[in-house]
Amino acid sequence: MKGKTLILHRHSDKTPNNHISTEGRMKAKQWGKLYDRFLGAESVSHVFFGPLIRTGETAYATISGRFAFDQATIHNPVDGLGSNELFAEMITDEVRRLIKEGNFSNLDAVIAGHNDDELKSYVTMGQQALIEMFDAMQDGELGIGFFHDPTIPLLARSLGLDDARSLDSMEPIAFAMYNNDGLTVITAYWPTCFEK
Repeated sequence: MKGKTLILHRHSDKTPNNHISTEGRMKAKQWGKLYDRFLGAESVSHVFFGPLIRTGETAYATISGRFAFDQATIHNPVDGLGSNELFAEMITDEVRRLIKEGNFSNLDAVIAGHNDDELKSYVTMGQQALIEMFDAMQDGELGIGFFHDPTIPLLARSLGLDDARSLDSMEPIAFAMYNNDGLTVITAYWPTCFEK
């Protein structure tokens, strides 16, 4: 039972105009080096990212010049884990207030600021995006993706990782699909994402 594995990272540090910063680019490059070191040559089969510019910039900064990604297919942007439309709906004035005044994390503010039906719709979009990525993969392949907080940990909570929390810049959560039997969270956070 090989299955398929997806390691989803939060995008790297950004500037006020929503591009990744110089520091963010350096952080993403460091992660690329870690993939080379821990996974070896040509080990990543697929690279995914969202439609917002900082996820694509993070993906390219991570994979550029790294041999672990030499044979990877770079996919078109994937919706469902972050788009302008999704965040306009998800990050309401109430959610912003909770983050600013209530010391809530992004994830906790979204959960507190939305009803169950709204949260279910965000989870459904995230699961559809995850399935779309897994459908592009073959058994035994590894994919790496770059998306957003709070969508990644919200998806992880929906799949049973009850202690999922908001992610720091570049922090990953890994997901798996075994025999097309459904989605699961296999591990969270660095460095356990490289322990197989």
